[in-house]
Amino acid sequence: MRDDRRKRPEARKQAITMLPGPVFNVELLTTSRRPRYFVLRAVYGLALLTVIWQNYLGRQWSGDELADYREVAAFATSTFHAMILMQAMLVLAMTPSLLAGVIANERQRKTLHYLLASCLTSTEIVIGKLTARLLHIAVFLAIGLPVMSLLSLVGGVDPVMVLLAFGGTFTMGFLLAALSVYCSTISKRVRGAITSAYAIEGVWLVVPVLLKFLMPFYYPRLNPWVAPLNDWVYSSTPWAPLLFRGSGIGVITASQVDTVVLMMGLQLGSGVVLLALAILRLRPFFQSQEGSTSGRWLGLFPQQKTRAFRLFPRKPVGDDPVLWKELHTTRTSGAAQITSILLSLMVAGMVLYWAGVYGLDALAELRSTGNGAKINRENFNSYLRFMTTAIGTLAILAASVAGANVFTTEKEDDTWLSLIATPLSGLEIVRAKVLGILWSLRWPGVLLAILWGLGLVAGSIHPLGVVAQGLAMVVFVSFAAVLGTWISLRSKSSWKSQALTTAIMATLMGGYLCCLCPLMNQGRTSYLVFAGVAPFIEVVSLVAPWEVQDYSRGGSTGFRSAEETSECVTACVVGILAYGA
Repeated sequence: MRDDRRKRPEARKQAITMLPGPVFNVELLTTSRRPRYFVLRAVYGLALLTVIWQNYLGRQWSGDELADYREVAAFATSTFHAMILMQAMLVLAMTPSLLAGVIANERQRKTLHYLLASCLTSTEIVIGKLTARLLHIAVFLAIGLPVMSLLSLVGGVDPVMVLLAFGGTFTMGFLLAALSVYCSTISKRVRGAITSAYAIEGVWLVVPVLLKFLMPFYYPRLNPWVAPLNDWVYSSTPWAPLLFRGSGIGVITASQVDTVVLMMGLQLGSGVVLLALAILRLRPFFQSQEGSTSGRWLGLFPQQKTRAFRLFPRKPVGDDPVLWKELHTTRTSGAAQITSILLSLMVAGMVLYWAGVYGLDALAELRSTGNGAKINRENFNSYLRFMTTAIGTLAILAASVAGANVFTTEKEDDTWLSLIATPLSGLEIVRAKVLGILWSLRWPGVLLAILWGLGLVAGSIHPLGVVAQGLAMVVFVSFAAVLGTWISLRSKSSWKSQALTTAIMATLMGGYLCCLCPLMNQGRTSYLVFAGVAPFIEVVSLVAPWEVQDYSRGGSTGFRSAEETSECVTACVVGILAYGA
């Protein structure tokens, strides 16, 4: 009896420490010891200090020893909105990568069946993993809380705005966390879960905005049917309420409070629904993937293996089996392929439609006035620069992500040892992997070639611009593919390889400019600092005929002086050579 009494406090203490569940404790202990979280927190804190410094340098102070209270209040307001925007970007970018692998990683490591075979319920597993990862996001949000609270003391920021901003950011993080956990529950691999979470997040951020502002003008008949549902979805997005501003310094209206509260309520409700779906689908999806005779959905339809339908027969393997595998096989399902093809055709159709509209106007102007008027041709050139930069940037990111998966996928599928056991050399394997990545991006290249051809015919692009742009695109995409392949070779899991590759590419493609913001504020900034920014080089390279003529005569082009034009040319040459090296 005495021994039992002695054990009761110990058992009670253990029950209290494991109150959220054993999965929560294990996740919290294992993730808190990883050095990358400490590095990310330090980097985020330095970024917040940089934002404050940038806002201080960007303000027009009166020059007196004591600043006017209106100037201080305006500084506090601008700093508050800049920090909220940065905080929202952090949550949008970090949440899927942090939570989309919690269940898929257990399945990929062959440890999920141990959790499901234990006395733990699906609720304890899902809630424990979600809560532990959400605490890390809460730590990031808490870093900026003291600064924003102090800003309310100097005027310009209502304390209610601070509460609403942090509450809205946290509910947005909860919604994205629940979405990521659901994607992780129904995905076989971490790579697929992360990709699905980011794709759904992108649709959630972009499609409701486009439908709200474009459908009344282009599809007025469908707008009454789509608008009621789209208004609810749009109200849950962070676009309208996250950047709300008061009617005056330190003033916030009741309508803005209602907008933010509605967004928070919709995000919380949607997050709870997604979390419930993840809990309900955890065990049925695992059973359907482990060879159960029941169907994937509710056990109503039996699984039957059917032969894949092919429109065109595959070519023989030949003497290069790895290259044949990369060119003629895919790991995605048929439904995913059909969906991606339909979306690609829709996007390509919209791009070519507007290219035809701008191109016909530019061609008519060229035929009527020759090289005289150039308003329509300038508009077409601006459109081509924008679309080339957008498609090129997406192609670079796609190449880096695809390269980050080439070898980690082999390791995760237990085919890595059989691959390196073959008589194939390392050069043959790596060459085939890189060529396979470049071949998978052939259709964006075809779309760009069509756009550039239309620009040449309409007189909006100079042939030198097409050559420079094509060379830059090949170099940038090849660099991204090789970088991802190299990191994938040295990584053990796909999500780590993807995260490191994406971070390096984001830093090289313009992230390093954040460190130069205080220096760029002092006087004129040289264009040479943009030598590593691939989107800048893509915009500048697609030169027009009149820009080449102006540069050959005096060096100045449009609104740029001769010195600035020379700096742009030098930045493009240095950037292409550096990435190519």
